[in-house]
Amino acid sequence: MGVALDYSLADVVKMSGGKRRSVQLWAEAGAIRAFSRTDKRGTGTHRRFSRDEVIIACCINGLARRQVGIGELIRIGRGLRKFLNAGNSRKDVEDAISGKGTWAYYLFIIWDEDRDPYVLMPDEPEFAQEINPGKKIHSLTIILSLKRWLAGLRS
Repeated sequence: MGVALDYSLADVVKMSGGKRRSVQLWAEAGAIRAFSRTDKRGTGTHRRFSRDEVIIACCINGLARRQVGIGELIRIGRGLRKFLNAGNSRKDVEDAISGKGTWAYYLFIIWDEDRDPYVLMPDEPEFAQEINPGKKIHSLTIILSLKRWLAGLRS
């Protein structure tokens, strides 16, 4: 059985563990993005989401439960989206979800107040360049356990 190409709001709620109203808020605000053909199309049209957006919803759910504001969730969503579209990141995350990659269980989200977050996996070569003892960091760093936070995506 293959991976689904799109998901309903109910699917996102179930997989992310978020509350239905929270997931609706994230979609309305743009923290997660529905396909444009289904977003804000009125009564009778139900939002549909890509797998990337479900991954983002899973990641931001735990942050939302810890009272991270919607503005920050939007920025984190942008950072995660950029990460998923870079290099082999999407494959690495899928490997972590399926249990293939033993090292790829964590995402680091690093962001300053005035910029979108930078997201990386600990084994990436740029990790050493981004975080090193000689560099002063004035940003917040969050480490997400992919094994735990993306558990709802396992088939």
